[in-house]
Amino acid sequence: SRPGLDLAGHHRRQCHRRHLLRHLHPNRNTTMKLTAAKIKECAAWVEKHGLHPQPCGAPIGEFCKAMGIDPRTYNRWSKLPEVSDALNAARAKYAAHIVYDVENALVKAALGIDAEVKKEKAKAFDEVIREYDPVTGKLIRETKTKKLVTVEATRERRYFTPDVKAAQFVLTNLAADTWRQKQDVNVGTQTDGVIQITVGSQEAADALQKVIATGAQPRDPENEKPED
Repeated sequence: SRPGLDLAGHHRRQCHRRHLLRHLHPNRNTTMKLTAAKIKECAAWVEKHGLHPQPCGAPIGEFCKAMGIDPRTYNRWSKLPEVSDALNAARAKYAAHIVYDVENALVKAALGIDAEVKKEKAKAFDEVIREYDPVTGKLIRETKTKKLVTVEATRERRYFTPDVKAAQFVLTNLAADTWRQKQDVNVGTQTDGVIQITVGSQEAADALQKVIATGAQPRDPENEKPED
């Protein structure tokens, strides 16, 4: 060995470090070997929970705890192409599941839904807490508190009416040609061609058409002079 290199001391320090890691993080394994089965397990977990920095994804610490690895092990594994590709594919599937669920919920809100809901009945009663002197046995303090206890739980069918905003959003995205919120209306002409103005309603388009047809000027309340 090289002079001045304390191999025994270095070994002791490494053992001490591994002991501390096992004590602080008993569910994490810093020496776990990466296998194809482990990559598949990691990808399956990410597909179900997502993974940071993905929006709504689980934190890295939660992923490491579930997989039984140390964050340093994750950092090392994530740099490998086979792991990176598997995790990115799992993130994409997780995002697709979220989009699918949100779209279904949005359509149900737009159409209205007949669902079964749980209905609970609770009963309130006074809970009395008494404290006694351990020596004399006399009552020291009496406290009364209200406590709710579920006495009956039933399930019933309930119809939730369609949500207008959800219906509007669905229609303007799935049938944009028929359910546009804005209309392109031809409101005037010039010598060099047609002028097209986008307005928010047919009422506004009719008003602009009338102004152009009569040659009238739009009113400007700020510059109007009061009548004598």
